[in-house]
Amino acid sequence: MFAIMMAAVVGGPLTSALLWDHGAVIALAAAPFGGSLSGLMAAWLITVLRARSDGDAAARGVRPVPQSLPGGW
Repeated sequence: MFAIMMAAVVGGPLTSALLWDHGAVIALAAAPFGGSLSGLMAAWLITVLRARSDGDAAARGVRPVPQSLPGGW
């Protein structure tokens, strides 16, 4: 969670700095989008790295969700 927060905190000002040549209004308006996008990319990267390190789901004893549950609606 800390890594995602730091990616968002760094991504906003970095986006502003990269877009400053296009004008201050555009750069400051794009900062929240850049922070959110960098946080999303960090979250995706963490998810992918954790999925690779976990290995096979069958080895962990994970079972698929049944399509119809007994006593269901």
